[in-house]
Amino acid sequence: MGTTDKYPETLNNTITTIRNSLPALVPLPAVEKILASQDILITNMAGHLESLAAHYDQMAGALRESEAGEAFSEEDLQG
Repeated sequence: MGTTDKYPETLNNTITTIRNSLPALVPLPAVEKILASQDILITNMAGHLESLAAHYDQMAGALRESEAGEAFSEEDLQG
C-alpha cells in the first residue's frame, strides 16, 4: 500500500503537465458564419462555372465556323 499511496498525486501532476503543454483552446466560429461563408463560395463558383460554360460555347462555335471555312477578322478576335 505504501508504494501506491502517491499514485493520485503523480497522476494529477501528469494530467496537469499534459494540459499545460497543449495549445490554448480557440473558440470555434458560429455555424451561421461558416454556412454564410460557404454560400458565398458556392455562388462565386457557380458564376465561374457559368462563365466557363459560356466560353466553351463560344469556342465550340468558333471551331465550327473555322471548320466551315470562315475566315476570322481582327474584329472577330477582339469581340
